[in-house]
Amino acid sequence: MTDLRQLRYFIAVAEEGNVHRAAVRLHVSQPPLTRQIKALEDSLGVQLFRRTHWGVELTQAGQALLSEARSINAQIEHGLDRLAALERASPVGSTLVCSDRGRFSSYPKRYDATRRYIRMSALYCSTSRSRHR
Repeated sequence: MTDLRQLRYFIAVAEEGNVHRAAVRLHVSQPPLTRQIKALEDSLGVQLFRRTHWGVELTQAGQALLSEARSINAQIEHGLDRLAALERASPVGSTLVCSDRGRFSSYPKRYDATRRYIRMSALYCSTSRSRHR
């Protein structure tokens, strides 16, 4: 099964033409990067790179995948940007109900319009009446 991380790694190696430079760019070490590229090749059943003495070059299958992987990556980035803009445009408030004894009542999770769970911190709340006792 191919995952987005493998596609990101594949794009970096293809653009850099070198596994070491791609690892530096991605802030990962070279062995895990190489394993992920190998796992991607195994899951697709094709060889994506030809290894050379000076780096790697794309095979025909790799060239075909590169354009698709870039497109998928761009769509994901666009979707995340839209989600972030939506969240900035309509922030979700929280409701906290305090009793006169300084206890609180609140929901631990809140479901907002963007369908994401937001964890709320437990807050200690006291009323002026409970502070003066």
